[in-house]
Amino acid sequence: MASCTTPESETSVQTRAVETTVTGIDEKYLYTERDEFTSETNKVEINNLPRFCGYTQLKAFFNRYKLTPIKIKIVRSRPKESFAFATFQTTEERQLALDRVNGQVLKGHSLILKPARPRSDPIIAKQPPRSVGPSLPTLSKAEQTALMLRAVTPLWEVSYQEQLGRKLAELRGSLDRIQKQLITSTDHHTQYCPLDDVIASPLTTGYRNKNEFTCGTDLDGKRCIGFRLGAYKEGSLSVAPPHDCVHIPNDVLRLVEMCNQFILSSKLQVFDPRDHSGNWKQITVRSNQEQEHMVIIQLHTQGLGRDEVKEECESMCQYLYLHAGSDLKITSVYSQLSESINIGGRTGEMELLRGDKRLREKLLGVDFSISPNAFFQVNTQAAELLYDVIRQNVPPAEHTVLLDLCCGAGTIGLCLAKHVDKVIGIEINLEAVEDAKYNAKQNGIVNAEFVL
Repeated sequence: MASCTTPESETSVQTRAVETTVTGIDEKYLYTERDEFTSETNKVEINNLPRFCGYTQLKAFFNRYKLTPIKIKIVRSRPKESFAFATFQTTEERQLALDRVNGQVLKGHSLILKPARPRSDPIIAKQPPRSVGPSLPTLSKAEQTALMLRAVTPLWEVSYQEQLGRKLAELRGSLDRIQKQLITSTDHHTQYCPLDDVIASPLTTGYRNKNEFTCGTDLDGKRCIGFRLGAYKEGSLSVAPPHDCVHIPNDVLRLVEMCNQFILSSKLQVFDPRDHSGNWKQITVRSNQEQEHMVIIQLHTQGLGRDEVKEECESMCQYLYLHAGSDLKITSVYSQLSESINIGGRTGEMELLRGDKRLREKLLGVDFSISPNAFFQVNTQAAELLYDVIRQNVPPAEHTVLLDLCCGAGTIGLCLAKHVDKVIGIEINLEAVEDAKYNAKQNGIVNAEFVL
């Protein structure tokens, strides 16, 4: 196993932060100087947008001028006013957008484009003045746990029945707003579809079959794998262990604790989102109803040799299998290494270190095999109820074609294939399409096709 080293102390973090000020750049914007992608650079602000302008329309408008923004965000500031931000891959492309699109007319509105200033780093912005000195919140373990639970499961303090009521009221409010917008824009008094009561999940604890855990430090500066106490944009970095999260299966909590024990003595540091230093980033566990588990280890190489980082992944893999015992079923361990943060925050390719390539699951009598990145409903038993509701509403016509958009591993389409003439699944993720085709073949389903 890896040799033991002392985790980076709070003092060293402060020293590193002070040293960055010698560049003459405001600390709140130092992240834009890193040699990696962030959507806050190469960004333009678009004003005087038409009242009803969506993402697709704005993207098509840029495409008309041979421009391809990699991110578009539309902001509705007031009911009749909106503006947008568009991010481009390079500074040159941003300048082309300013030159070509500024002053062009969209739906009778002459667009006004200007360079957009990046947002300040919320962690730095929320730090106290340096003259005040370091100030960490003094919270009890119970208070830390409560913060973490509110961040991960915001309704944990109310009964399940009250949760259902709140969600139903929120959905009804959303439909009311949509109806008012339709009336305003079309002058037709359109009635939205009937809204039924929420169907309760048959399982309300230990149900989540995919869990992503952050590698970081707790409020005492000790390495920890769990969940953040709050969002980064709120100035929160500290991590708390997930032991009190009732939606996570007990076996998964055991696995996380094993991973936590390993990184405590690892020679590699945990990843620090303030300056993107460190290596250990995330541990993901995917599970099925048979309580079999796929573990995905995500690390940043940070200039170290890939072989050196991969060796640490393999050491964790061996550690997990050695300490799991006969009652904790690990079916596979993957590693995912990245050398930089690139467009969209995507990381490196998955590499199977040990075990099966896919995780097996059964849904409404159909067998599914799930790859590490493939989408699958996180509450399997609730998904079965949902798909049965869809089945009840599928017209039993002889030539019905079911179009499954964003189909993932093909779960909806394949579960309903025997009730329709044909299923066509459409998905943007190649790995998910391959899973869907594989699942159709292993179940002998011949009336389904999946396209990228």
